[in-house]
Amino acid sequence: SLISKSNRHRIQSDGGENMIECIANAEVALFFDTSKKIETTSTGVTVTQSGTDVGLLVTGGSYNFQAKFESTDAEANIIIEDSNSTNNANMIGVATNDMYFVTNTAERLRITSSGQVGIGTSSPSSSYKVTIDNDESMIRMNHTGTGTNGNLDLAVNSTVATINANYSTTPIDLRFLAGAQERMRITSAGKMLVNTTTTLDAAPSAMLHVYNPTSVAGVFQTDNAGTQAIGVWNKGNSGTRYLVWFESSVARSHVGHISTNGS
Repeated sequence: SLISKSNRHRIQSDGGENMIECIANAEVALFFDTSKKIETTSTGVTVTQSGTDVGLLVTGGSYNFQAKFESTDAEANIIIEDSNSTNNANMIGVATNDMYFVTNTAERLRITSSGQVGIGTSSPSSSYKVTIDNDESMIRMNHTGTGTNGNLDLAVNSTVATINANYSTTPIDLRFLAGAQERMRITSAGKMLVNTTTTLDAAPSAMLHVYNPTSVAGVFQTDNAGTQAIGVWNKGNSGTRYLVWFESSVARSHVGHISTNGS
């Protein structure tokens, strides 16, 4: 049926539960089952959800583009908030061809038009850039699951860069691979292993183990005249002290040494 008054026009079903209502100098509203669902105002359109369904469902059939939000301004934003959110504090936005994400009124992540990703910065200068202004880890990679809670943290400040590997709160080994093969390892005890996974724990325990089965295990070189290529110090002040200790390749038996007095 059609109902017309001086400032109001309404088209409604026979039962009056579904209707379109137009009010002069005000709103145009669509009602379903007597509940207002869509309302136009001087500033835009309001969609009201009731029940457990989604507030706005856009179905475009087989067409690739389901919806388009366009602004005549230099930027466009979609605000997302719940009953506890600060007004207009959380949004997804675009500026030209950059896309950015805002939480609690501050931009947190941006994807530039060239595909660079910045977290904590609006102008990433590399493919992936993280900027943070506190002592927390800048990047944490976490693996969770049954019996697994491993973390790898990357952090940097004005004085030091840090790589930290741990299982829960227990330190774990840190491996470095090249060509899908392990080339170096720093153990949880701080020992460095190069081209081997075997620690030399038998006395005297070694903090560095470099292994090459086919050639020289290590070379120390300097181009500075008058400077030694390698320096060896024993800082102990009591007991037997050696600068260099020689062992046989079998059972690591002691075959010789150079003492601190040169003998």
